Amino acid sequence: MKEFVVYIVLLILPNLVFSASQNRLTPPSRITSVTVYEDRAMVTRTARLTLESKEYQVAIQDLPAGILEESVRASGKGQAKVTITGLEVETTYLEKTGEARVRELEDQIQKLEDKRRGIQDQIEARKNQQKFLTSIQVLSSEQISKELSTHRPNVEEYRQVLDFLYSGFAGVKLEIQKLEVSQREMQRRLNAIQQELRQVRSTRALTRKSVVVSLNADRGGTFNLEVSYVVRGTGWRPSYDARVVENPQRVELRYYGEVWQRTGEDWPEAKITLSTARPAVGGRAPELGPWVLNFVPPPVSGRGEDRRGEKLQYAPALEPPEEISEEILKKEAKIAVSQARASGTSVLFEIKEKKEVPSDGSPHKFTIAIDQFKPEMRYEAIPKLSPYAYLHSKVKNEAEYPLLAGPVNIFMGPDFIGKSRIENIAPTEEFSLYLGVDEGIKIERDLVKKEKSKVGFLSKKEKVYYFYKTTITSYKKEKVTLSISDQLPTSRDKEIVITDVKINPQPKEQKAEKGELRWEFELSPQEKREITLEFSVEYPLGREVYGLF
Repeated sequence: MKEFVVYIVLLILPNLVFSASQNRLTPPSRITSVTVYEDRAMVTRTARLTLESKEYQVAIQDLPAGILEESVRASGKGQAKVTITGLEVETTYLEKTGEARVRELEDQIQKLEDKRRGIQDQIEARKNQQKFLTSIQVLSSEQISKELSTHRPNVEEYRQVLDFLYSGFAGVKLEIQKLEVSQREMQRRLNAIQQELRQVRSTRALTRKSVVVSLNADRGGTFNLEVSYVVRGTGWRPSYDARVVENPQRVELRYYGEVWQRTGEDWPEAKITLSTARPAVGGRAPELGPWVLNFVPPPVSGRGEDRRGEKLQYAPALEPPEEISEEILKKEAKIAVSQARASGTSVLFEIKEKKEVPSDGSPHKFTIAIDQFKPEMRYEAIPKLSPYAYLHSKVKNEAEYPLLAGPVNIFMGPDFIGKSRIENIAPTEEFSLYLGVDEGIKIERDLVKKEKSKVGFLSKKEKVYYFYKTTITSYKKEKVTLSISDQLPTSRDKEIVITDVKINPQPKEQKAEKGELRWEFELSPQEKREITLEFSVEYPLGREVYGLF
């Protein structure tokens, strides 16, 4: 009876294997959407299937080796009534990359190297021609010398020889220059392709992943299977263009997301979404470990003995409890890696434009938004350090999304002014943008007078008198607000005394402990203002004071 059962199983088993192999599908898939985070991305691939009422195994092949297997998910919809019964991730080991792009780049490099060698051969031929003309020139010079010494020379023949040599040398030199230019251009193209080849080879591993989805189709029909997975080696960073717009005055802020990736697969013109969420931080706040205080153990000599030759023994309190020592290390490491800038509520930016993002690490800029804000404009100047007035705007983020920290390119109308930076800005939060120098406000700070004298009868002292004048002139067409900062010296020694201080006009703000002075003016067109600052410094005769000039 047992032999009969075994015989039946052996008869059925090949049919089961045959059925499973017949129902394993390897359809082509395409990337339909990518959600990019700060340091990773979630990629969604879609495969279109035509199913019958049976069980299937669908393999989505040639996926990057670096996908996070725990992140793989499968879903779908269509005419067929399908139940997803299982999901596995398989690893495929490749003997060689065999990538079409690699072969294409290698062919391009070979062709360019052949052309470059051909150009080098032409250059060598032209140089040989140049040597031949030089030899003719030498022989001609010797012949002319002989003829001049023996009889009257033939001037017309000499002219013909000179014309021949001149045109020959000029033509050869011009050809060599053209060939060298072509050779340099060829070398630049060759370097660029070789760099791309290195990038492609570095991003393509010798292992690839496949996602195998088990399906049970109760009713046949078409079905769009979606497989999503998270992959590292990618991210996005924000950048901005801030432009001052006149009539009415506004600050136009263009918000960009620069996407890069080295995941091992190119992203075609798929739907790109940028997310401010931070999956690496996790959804749960970190836990604090014990904060253990203890005395530092005494130093131990190389032999583990003190100076009296006795073995050093630590008190039991100095030894951390063995059962929590590993846990403490883990907790501290977790806190260290989980420190991140606060980003507030996560936001998804669905990008309307579509462009290919190849796996070469190069940045690709997407426009997130263009907003205009009404700024509060003011000018700031520190004449002691710089003779310019700097335009400073305070802007309120009136958008419904945060502005992440990133570099800002500053424009005044069509003109590029310089670079700045903003930190994380939440909705409704105010932030500053420094918009560069405005030549419409002229500032001059002059040392009008400096005198050194000796004072005192019994105790001789040296006294240095300073008189500064700052002149501000506005050539703007409208009224502007200008904040001017300057300073008085401060003393850290009671024998150094600042006296005879005269300030005109009085500053709006003064910080005596730091010596800081700040004025604020409303300047009308063509208006001029002056600030005078006088003071003296007294100190013992013969002593040298650091900071005086």
